[in-house]
Amino acid sequence: ERHEVVGETGAFATGDLSTVMSKLNDWKKELPRIKPLYAIKCNGDEKICRMLAQAGLGFDCASKAEIAHALSLGTHPDNLIYANPCKQANMLRYARQVGVRMMTADNVEELYKIRDIFPEARIVLRIAV
Repeated sequence: ERHEVVGETGAFATGDLSTVMSKLNDWKKELPRIKPLYAIKCNGDEKICRMLAQAGLGFDCASKAEIAHALSLGTHPDNLIYANPCKQANMLRYARQVGVRMMTADNVEELYKIRDIFPEARIVLRIAV
C-alpha cells in the first residue's frame, strides 16, 4: 500500500507500507531476541505508527506528546522507552503516572533526578566509549 506523508511545511514523501512491514518481519526473523523500538521523532505519521503498533512494535519516545501518541495507539507502557537525554521533572512524573518505567540516562545528574522522582524506573545506561 502506498502512503503519502505531508509535513508541516507542505513537503511530502510517499512510501510503500508493505516495505516497512517486510523490513520489520526480516528483523523479527533474523534477530528474534532483540525487540526494536521505533523512534516516533523520526516520523510520527499516524498510519505508520498505528501499523507498527498493531504489529506489536514498541516505541522510543522523547516527549509527553510522543508517549501520549504511542499510548493512544494501544501500546502497553512496558513497550515504551522514555529516551530524552535531558528529562524534565514534570515529564518524569508523567512517565511514572502512565506506567512508562523504562528510560535512558547518560550522565550522573539524570540518574539522581530519576532516583529522586521515579526510583522504580528501569534504566538503560548510554555510555560513550
